[in-house]
Amino acid sequence: WLQDCGAITRQEAVSMIPPLCLDVRSEHLVLDMCAAPGSKASQLLEMLHWSGESIPDGAIVANELSAKRAEVLAHQLGRIGSPAAVVTNVDASFFPNLIDDVGEPLLFDRVLADVPCSGDGTMRKHPTIWGRWRPREALGLHHLQFTLLCRGIDLLKVGGRL
Repeated sequence: WLQDCGAITRQEAVSMIPPLCLDVRSEHLVLDMCAAPGSKASQLLEMLHWSGESIPDGAIVANELSAKRAEVLAHQLGRIGSPAAVVTNVDASFFPNLIDDVGEPLLFDRVLADVPCSGDGTMRKHPTIWGRWRPREALGLHHLQFTLLCRGIDLLKVGGRL
């Protein structure tokens, strides 16, 4: 029941590292490009609240390409009960350019790009992957990974972190 009410979020220790490297602060605007199922996005959202302010000045934009996974993501972030999160459902390769209230480009202080991968890092948990894994599967994702990286850089403020 602690997970259902947002008091805790289960997550692999290795998955906690990328959000910590971003050094998110309460005033930051953060984009999580490939956010589902939402454990890293939840961690980023919690980091916005670390200063103790009830409502941070910043926000998390958690994006997911798959509509079903975006629904799970929205549920996951909704458990935290923060008004500083929004879920989007677009191809992150083509994440739209946003404009702020004075017509200037809205860029992000932090961008998390945990891009799709071949899954070979999970072989310790799922040994059956060894029998199915092929180098071409990993290499086949390179173009998508590079495209997402480039788009993340385009959306990042100068001096921001990706």
